Amino acid sequence: MNKSQYKVFFWALFAFSLLLFFSPMNVAGADSRGLDKVVHFVLFAGLTISGLKGLKIQKHWLAVLLVLYAISVEHLQAYVGREYDIYDAFSGWAGVIFPIFIPKLKR
Repeated sequence: MNKSQYKVFFWALFAFSLLLFFSPMNVAGADSRGLDKVVHFVLFAGLTISGLKGLKIQKHWLAVLLVLYAISVEHLQAYVGREYDIYDAFSGWAGVIFPIFIPKLKR
């Protein structure tokens, strides 16, 4: 993928995350077995990787913005009938931090 494709992918994934995180459905529960944590991790890792490769932003600023997004998502979900879950926020943070520390991932 080239830089512009990563940029498009970043914004498409961001739009998808908004739809997923703020839709009035509840995926957590006894049967989810942590699936929502995996979804948070994968989405934020995808946002981080595509943001690093497609956006003109320094790595640390992208990380700060995405971690703030992860925190905000959890707080705002209460307004669409979902619950705040600190572990979802932690999964989002991990999804942001993990790709940043992969040594072969370069702009």
